[in-house]
Amino acid sequence: MPKDTEIIDWAEAMNQVGGDRDFLDEVLRDLLQESDEAESEMESAVKAVDYGAIKRAAHRIKGSAAYLCCYALRDISLTLQDLGHEGESKPSDKLMDDIRKNFDSFCTALRDLKDEIHNRK
Repeated sequence: MPKDTEIIDWAEAMNQVGGDRDFLDEVLRDLLQESDEAESEMESAVKAVDYGAIKRAAHRIKGSAAYLCCYALRDISLTLQDLGHEGESKPSDKLMDDIRKNFDSFCTALRDLKDEIHNRK
């Protein structure tokens, strides 16, 4: 079981890709590219107060981050997905403030993951 502060469980991520380091590097690059795109989409959605777009962008990242054992990114993506879903039915200023704070956490988790990957090479 991963620690709450663990950015990525390298051993489990290697297990997910059958021990193929090159393939792990490839899918992590794909995740980072997809996360950068989602970050941009969420930033625009937050500015536009578009809860559905926030939910969709976060959902895209959540699954890939979970598969690759990137726990911080997975957890914050799930939170943003849930907040976006809630906002679709019950929008409020407080909810949008929560989304903004969690979006900042998403950006931090993505930056931390990039650092972790870079430092491992």
